[in-house]
Amino acid sequence: MLTFRQVLDSTAARLPSKTALVDGERSQTFAAYRRSVLTLVGLVERACAPGARIGLLGRNSLEHTHALWAVPCAGRMLTMLNYRLHEKELRAILADAGATTVIAGPGYHEVAESLSRDLEVLDQVITYDENGEWTIHRGPKVMPGSSNEAEPGGGWIFYTSGTTGEPKGVVLTQSSVMSAAVSYLLGTGLGAHESVLMPLPLCHIVAHLLPGFFLVGATVAVDPDFDPDRFMQTCQRLGITTSILAPIMLRRVVAHRQFASLEALRNLGYGGAPVEIATVATALEVRPQIRLFQGLGMTETDGTYLMLSPEDHWCAVNGDSQILQSVGRALPFAQVRIVDDHGNPVAEGAIGELVVSGPQIMAGYWGHPSLTAQTLVDGWLRTGDLARRDDDGLTYLADRKKDMIISGGLNVYCLEVENVLAKHPQVAEVAVFGVADAEWGERVVAAVVPTAGGLTEAELRAYARESLAGFKIPKQVVVVDGLPRNAMGKVLKSQLRRLVG
Repeated sequence: MLTFRQVLDSTAARLPSKTALVDGERSQTFAAYRRSVLTLVGLVERACAPGARIGLLGRNSLEHTHALWAVPCAGRMLTMLNYRLHEKELRAILADAGATTVIAGPGYHEVAESLSRDLEVLDQVITYDENGEWTIHRGPKVMPGSSNEAEPGGGWIFYTSGTTGEPKGVVLTQSSVMSAAVSYLLGTGLGAHESVLMPLPLCHIVAHLLPGFFLVGATVAVDPDFDPDRFMQTCQRLGITTSILAPIMLRRVVAHRQFASLEALRNLGYGGAPVEIATVATALEVRPQIRLFQGLGMTETDGTYLMLSPEDHWCAVNGDSQILQSVGRALPFAQVRIVDDHGNPVAEGAIGELVVSGPQIMAGYWGHPSLTAQTLVDGWLRTGDLARRDDDGLTYLADRKKDMIISGGLNVYCLEVENVLAKHPQVAEVAVFGVADAEWGERVVAAVVPTAGGLTEAELRAYARESLAGFKIPKQVVVVDGLPRNAMGKVLKSQLRRLVG
């Protein structure tokens, strides 16, 4: 598979004057973008030892994307840092990665300096500002010369969200990133004619799509964060055809008063959680030409490996609403099986663990060979997701294996309970999880965000009893103002468990 440098070289040679990336009022052609990246490659090669881990801290911007390319092209490992994390969390990630340098964007220079003071191995900070000026601080290790040649050994390290425990560094090679990006493009049919708006933070796995869009020559626009009004303005100003969103973003886009006027917009991808039928129906009623994609993926699979197609979304609004609970079918390059605890395929319709194989799979967890060996078994990645497949080939999640509740010796699948409770007219959002219980082993707990009006635990339990077996009914209901989520929209059940105690 192609390296990052080969992608830059080939597209700049083929489409030198076409706009590659837009950041607000600034933009660069593919030729100019390549020159900027190679200039940064030279800086990284002079300042950082081969194979060094380099943290990247900042919001989406032109310079931020330069670093995404330049560090791997220089043969170094780029460690993605979520700017929303507490400084203590950032410190733990950098220490685990053994990072010697942090690249910091506007608004994060002081945080980077503080991290550098606190971590002995982290002795260098490289900053960039709004004008594209790069500065090296705090005693760089100047390396001899710069080869200006492609270095295939560099890559990315993404730290997982830590929804079930301590974050782990997922190592992705340039080859795996390109494989995942091409797989997504083949599965969606997106190509050079697209103008793509990416408001999701590029410190998350969605960043893997950037090299793919560059490969085909699509124009990409980035936003520092998501704002519905700015989203509309950018779409109209640039003629945006495609955007990749978190579910909460999709809801706000579809509900926006200007959604119907986005004449160029024809592709909306989302993932991280299903979207309710009302949002899908509104989107397709207002803009029938819109193609909706729902993707299921994880950091370890380098993004999406299962996808619910636009045709599936139309089936949902035409009467088969249950299909929206599906996560679709495998994308090109991805081999997907559902297996039992011994690795044997389960019967059609039976629940087992999703395992994935293909060129897009991670190389392993940084510094954790035993955990890597537990997760990558005979070339198959154990996702930890429990699922079933129907006779149409559609895959349905049952639960996270680690989230499955065993109460009184019986298995309770959280998603099944959540799907029932979410239909109550006074439930806006719900998350179901298990907590330790002296009598039952684990008890079922539901955290509920109610709509306007009162909702009692007794009412919700009675509602659940109409559809669920007794052992699946929540033994405790906690009313909350909102569900804690990460930037991709996934509910952080570990925080809810701490809330219950």
